[in-house]
Amino acid sequence: MKNSSVSNNNGTDGLKRLLPYQKDVIQAIESAIANKKRAMDVLLPTGLGKSQIIAALSYRLLETGSSKRILLLVDRKGIETQILKVLKNYVTDNRLDFDRTYQVYSNSFQKDYLEKNEVFVYISTLQNMQQNLSKNESQQQFLSDTFDTIILYDHPLPNSDKILNYFKAIKISFRSTPSPEINLEDLIYQYTYEQAVKEGDLVDYDGKIDFPYTTKQLGEIAQISSGKAIETAKIAINRTGCKVVWLDEIEKLKEQNNIYISTSDTDIPYYLFLFLTSNLGRKSLDRITRGAYIPHISVKDLSRVLVVLPEPDMQKHIVDQALRIKKITTDLKTIVEEGENSIKNNLFKLDSFQEKLDKFSKQTQDIAYQSLPFPIAVVYRKFINATNNTQKFSLMIELFESVLRFIVLVNLMDYLHKLKPNGDIQRDIPLIDKLTKPSLGDWVQLFNSLARIKTDYSSEPFLIEVKEFNLAKYSKVLQEFVEIRNLSLRGHGGTLSEEEYALKVQEYFPKLEELISSLGFLSKYNLVKTHSLEKDGEFYKISVTNLMGGITPFEHKVIESRRATDTNKVIYLNSDLDYLDLDPFIILELCPECRRNEVLLLDKFNNTNISYFGPESGHKPTIANADKLPLVIKQLTKQRITELNKPE
Repeated sequence: MKNSSVSNNNGTDGLKRLLPYQKDVIQAIESAIANKKRAMDVLLPTGLGKSQIIAALSYRLLETGSSKRILLLVDRKGIETQILKVLKNYVTDNRLDFDRTYQVYSNSFQKDYLEKNEVFVYISTLQNMQQNLSKNESQQQFLSDTFDTIILYDHPLPNSDKILNYFKAIKISFRSTPSPEINLEDLIYQYTYEQAVKEGDLVDYDGKIDFPYTTKQLGEIAQISSGKAIETAKIAINRTGCKVVWLDEIEKLKEQNNIYISTSDTDIPYYLFLFLTSNLGRKSLDRITRGAYIPHISVKDLSRVLVVLPEPDMQKHIVDQALRIKKITTDLKTIVEEGENSIKNNLFKLDSFQEKLDKFSKQTQDIAYQSLPFPIAVVYRKFINATNNTQKFSLMIELFESVLRFIVLVNLMDYLHKLKPNGDIQRDIPLIDKLTKPSLGDWVQLFNSLARIKTDYSSEPFLIEVKEFNLAKYSKVLQEFVEIRNLSLRGHGGTLSEEEYALKVQEYFPKLEELISSLGFLSKYNLVKTHSLEKDGEFYKISVTNLMGGITPFEHKVIESRRATDTNKVIYLNSDLDYLDLDPFIILELCPECRRNEVLLLDKFNNTNISYFGPESGHKPTIANADKLPLVIKQLTKQRITELNKPE
């Protein structure tokens, strides 16, 4: 379908500044029009410059007389503004801006536009055009032959059939992703994601196609100058392309040896610096480095480098994270150097450095726990703030139990989601019926059973790192915690002295920390509760409550995903924004006892209710959620519930 031959016409063709595949798109469209096609589809992944192609195509259609009045139809205001900007900045072959050669309209449309200009481009949102066509015939501004060409920016546009059927025009649809409604006879050009990566036109995101951010060419978002620093420049790249520097961190550079980059107000310069110095940015720069003996890069090639560009809020979040990590790693290097010097020069006066090291260790430990799910992080915070060793010991056991519960419930939900119709849950998890009223020992055995199940089902486990978890290494520790809990806390009361509890904490907390450290991969996942869901082009914008870290009130934010999620449920997200529904095993609900939103973990259940454990408050509220339990769980535990309810 992809035709790589492009006319070498050196005259006024509007193709000079386009990339090869962009030229191919325009030639394929013109060829289809010449062959009397009235509807055509172009399939291009996000980030390949659809706006630039549409600007060049519009110019070609008007310049050659193939079209006189073009309607550019988009699905939202932001895209309308973006295309208007690209059109106005598009320089034609006679070195004039597009809108100095042809009239460009947007927003509301006036009837006198038709009288003033026989040739023009009109950019409209879908909603605006729908409102126009819904008016009475006498009030309508458009006749069915007002436009001879309609270009749809990112089809399929919702509810656009009425518009497309009304106008007797050629329809050109640009699509980012394949969809079932595409008529293969209309698909005149297709450039796959894999092709784009292979040709160097897209950055390879580790082979993952569902990347939730757009990309733009560097020249679209930044001013680039060679040999002379721009006053507002923050980034410099040496001419060989091997070094990218943040100018505030460099005292002096030889201007003639560098290329300088200044970004617009809407983009965060330090994010761009981080991207260009990352592996993704490094790959992009390597692709444009030319010269076998003396490597060099040009401003022209640099302007075409594709930059992954999240929304400004996400850019700021990434910058904040990077700066915090940079500070910690710098402090670590300083601590290491100071420690080595202390051992060499102050061997008999190490106390002061030891105090400093302990303080730093606590700070980094706190940061690490803030990256864990709330049910674990909040108990750790309580442990750190405990005022006596009896409390510390009790909270150490509670922390152990919270870790177990959380891992068990996540792995259990994953197992149930992937359970085959002929699967044998009782064979895989022999103590599954104990879930109705589990003891700490039951949680340990459930943890062991689920950890032993690798991938008996067809796909990988959601917590992929569980496959590498060394269960044998920690089985003894798990059993030890059950025993010390039973011996040292009876009926949830202390049986030892304060000094004895202090010794227990000193002995066992390092073992618990090692276990939790082995589960550090949990920081790669995000626990959230979903709320509203809104379709935004090819992505979904999902409003969520973030349930990570041990501090309340919870943060509210918006995430982007190509995949729709369930709403009003607690879910677990991995780095690809795939998710695991944890409801009703883990919920965020108003606690009936303390009347505040609290993350609650399953404690036990009967035929009608589920009792939950609240790691933050210690409450065990009961909520009528039993009807939400997976059917297989309800069936397997029905007999046990009956037995538990029998009078003794």
